[in-house]
This record gives sequence, structure tokens and C-alpha cells, in this order.
Amino acid sequence: MPYLDENGIRLGGRLEFCNLSMDEKHPLILPQNSWLTTLIVCREHNKVMHGGTASTLAQVRSNYWILKGRQLVKKVIRNCFICRKYLAKPIDQLTSPLPSDRINQTPAFSVSGLDFAGPLCVNFGELQNSYIVLFTCGVTRALHLELVSDMTTNSFLLAFRRFLVRRGCCKVIYSDNAKTFLKSKKEIENLSRILSQSMVQNFIAKERIIWKNIIERSPSWGGFYERLVRSVKESLHKILGKALLSFEEMTTILNEIESVLNLRPLSYVYEENDEPRPLTPMHFLNFGQNQPTYPVTFAEILENASTKSSLLKRKKYQQLLLKQLWHRWKKQYLLDLRTAHSVKNPETHPELKVGDVVLIEENTKNKLERTLPRT
Repeated sequence: MPYLDENGIRLGGRLEFCNLSMDEKHPLILPQNSWLTTLIVCREHNKVMHGGTASTLAQVRSNYWILKGRQLVKKVIRNCFICRKYLAKPIDQLTSPLPSDRINQTPAFSVSGLDFAGPLCVNFGELQNSYIVLFTCGVTRALHLELVSDMTTNSFLLAFRRFLVRRGCCKVIYSDNAKTFLKSKKEIENLSRILSQSMVQNFIAKERIIWKNIIERSPSWGGFYERLVRSVKESLHKILGKALLSFEEMTTILNEIESVLNLRPLSYVYEENDEPRPLTPMHFLNFGQNQPTYPVTFAEILENASTKSSLLKRKKYQQLLLKQLWHRWKKQYLLDLRTAHSVKNPETHPELKVGDVVLIEENTKNKLERTLPRT
């Protein structure tokens, strides 16, 4: 039972004959909603070197007994500037809408993401580093891989030209910004150096390609191609192990990985046999490409009425298949993107406002050394 003495109300108990101090056996009872109590908890929290709830509460109870003390200790730790800065986690903002380039019907690889992976050790008679150039379609999620022997501008342009002649017209390309932190600094510098060369810029201008860099410090903007970089690396690690291949063998392996990844399902895989097969990127690689004009030697064939009629029927049939394919893409893939990521609750994930103090996530390991700017 509590009792009153000259210092205040003390907690009773069964430790009367224990060899402890008076404050430890019968600590003073303090109210929860008191500024003095809060200051005492802050002092004890500093004594235990900004320890957690358990250590701070144990230190407080060596001299005081606070009503609902655990709640008050948690509140003090949440408001402690040093603890908030050290325990801060990246803010989870509401998911933004997808860019129009990724959600509107366009032929495969019209909108692409460019990325590099590597280096890979390849046997050229002696060990030499090679790199993978990845082109990812932002609409159909198709993948195209090119192996280059080095990170020079000429090698990149040759790989880029091979991509264009095999996959058709490319109108928009997304690539990493130089300040993206998902990759090594050397690889980003090499990519930036290659893309800034006048030879590359002239080639892009000639092909009328729009080049877009993702926003600084926002690698998630390139998630549609970063995810496939991971898939390619995982496949290589599992297939090769410690094996050392020649350039031709590595090219063959990459072509096989490309084919397998382009057969991955984009839509739901049904268990029943009578249900339609899942939609894959490979479906879009066989339709909707920009077809070249017919050679002059076909003129005589087209003049024939029966042949002309059959060709028109064939063309209408292909157009119907293409229309059905894009209809499935819309119903089975595009509409599923609405719930592809968990919906954030605005109450538990508040949006940043002008004037909020934020902690910049930098490379330094000590969080206390990070800057605190205002938004």
C-alpha cells in the first residue's frame, strides 16, 4: 500500500527487509501528466546513453514509480531529437501515378529502359571484363540483351544499332541518373560518359529518339528495368556458378536467358486447362512491329486479284489477333497495375509538406552526421 512521508507519497511493497536503499524499496510515486515527471524521465534517458524503453524504465524505477510509466517513457523516446534522428526510417509516401509512356498502347520497345550489368569475366584467351546492355520495354515488359566487350562509346553504339534493327523503332528511352545510388559509382560514371559523347548524341538525334533521365536520388523511377537486371543476374549466377565462358558462349547463354524471361507470365496463371494461357512479353514481339515496305518484286503478286484478296483476308485476321492481344493486355495486365502495390493510408503515411524538417538518406553510416534540410 502507498504511504505518505516527508518527501511525498511512496510505493509500498514486500521488500522492507531487503538490503536496498530507501528509494529502491519504496520509490516516490509521480503522476504521468506532469512536466516535472517528463524532465525526470529525460534525465534518466540521458543517463542510460539514450537507451531503449526497457533500460530507461528500469533506470527511472530505481528512484521513482510513475503511473503508466512505460507509456511516458515511450513518448519521451519518440520525442528525443537524437533518438529520432538515429532511428529514423525512410518516409513511405503515397504511390504516384505511372507515367503515360508506360500505360498507353505502343509497339514493343517503342518506350524502353536502358541499363548496364556487369562486369562479367569472359575468356578471350585471357580474362577480360565484358558487360551486358539491357533494353526493357516499358509497356510490354519485354527484354533485349546485348553483350559488349567493353564500356567504350563505339561498343555501346554497335549494341544500340543491333537493338534498333532487331526490335524496330524506339521513340523514348529511360536511363539512370548519375546520382542514382543503386549502382557502383564507376558504372554510373561510365554510362554518363558514354551518353554524353557527341557521337552518341548525333546518333540519337538522327534516329529522333527522346532520351529521358530519371530524377536524381530516385532509382525507383527506373524500377521497370532494374527488376529485370536482378532477374538476369540471378539466372547467370545459378547457371554459370564459377564457370568461365568464351564471348560466343556467354552470348548464347544471354540469348537463352532473354528468351526465357520473355516467356514469363504477365497475367494470372490459371490452374484449369480450359482457361486461356497467361499473357507473356513474347506475344508482343511477334505482333505490332513496324513492318518494312514490300519489295518491288512483289508488285506482280499484288496485281493478281485472288492473291490480293487472300492477302487482305490475312491482314484483317492479323489485325483482329492484334486487337485481341491488346485487349487482353488492358484487361489482364494494365488494370492489375492499380493494385500492384499496397495502398498507403494517408493517416499513417502523411505526405511531406512545405517547411517539414527531413533527414537526407546519404552514404554516411553515422545517421547523426546527416543533414537536416527543410522541404
